[in-house]
Amino acid sequence: KAVDADLGGLWQIDPRFHMASNRHIRPGARLVSIGQTLHQIGQAAAVNIGQGQPTRDGSDLGNGILDRAGDLIHGRGGLGPGGIAPFLNYVATVRRVAASTQYQALNAMLFLYRDVLEIDVGHLAGLKRVQRLARLPVVMSPEEVARTLSHLDGTLRLMAELLYGAGLRVGECMTLRVKDLDLFTRTINIRAGKGGKDRTSVMPERLRAPLQRQLIRVATLHKRDLAVGGGYAPLPNALDRKYPATARTLAWQFLFPSRVTRICPETGRKVRWHASEAGVQGAFKQAVADASIHKHASVHTLRHSFATHLLASGTD
Repeated sequence: KAVDADLGGLWQIDPRFHMASNRHIRPGARLVSIGQTLHQIGQAAAVNIGQGQPTRDGSDLGNGILDRAGDLIHGRGGLGPGGIAPFLNYVATVRRVAASTQYQALNAMLFLYRDVLEIDVGHLAGLKRVQRLARLPVVMSPEEVARTLSHLDGTLRLMAELLYGAGLRVGECMTLRVKDLDLFTRTINIRAGKGGKDRTSVMPERLRAPLQRQLIRVATLHKRDLAVGGGYAPLPNALDRKYPATARTLAWQFLFPSRVTRICPETGRKVRWHASEAGVQGAFKQAVADASIHKHASVHTLRHSFATHLLASGTD
């Protein structure tokens, strides 16, 4: 549907409402109509509200927001600020979405009214929030873990073994740097984990040699990058300004670096980020299927299995 036709093409987005302010607006750039932007929001909602899966329910829900975009702005059909709570209740009770999906839709609407349209929505009276239910985690047996890992090889297998052997989250594994591994004490330092907290985990003895070989590969790649004027790694917070030379040291390179370099939007340098989480996630899912394990297991299941197996062996 042409949302612009409903709005008469009169609405223009003020530069200060762009996602990253006017840092990403070129001088003289043409401002798009808010109808075009709502069209993009609706298309994205078809996937985002469906929790990343373009299912029929997710698409219908996203298209429903798109079809009523004019109503959301003009307050027709009982929508507008006063219709946010009834709409979210409909999403929860009729569409039966998860709590995270309703929360995402709520935040999207609050952003639209408060930050884009500058309309105070007030108190959302009568809003029925979906309750988050406690779920039992999926756990694999030691034999199932071994079978699954046998269907992986190379760096992807090392990643999965590290997730299981050290109880890491996939994001924590991908963002490990050379300096975070201590082969002598067999410990792994996790920086800014869940909740922004640091912690130390164990390094399995059988992974010490594979990790040492991985460190050699990282050093070789870093040396090659330095030879062509690169070798930069992105640094957290403001460390890049405080210690400009640190970004090119081996200690700050990622343990599992990306195969390509990309321009850092903050510094303008070509940096080598860490590998994508999607690689090990997809490979593990395929390995579970190849091992004929009929459980809803993901790479995070390895972390649950790590903790469960430690408890079963008598470790508190």
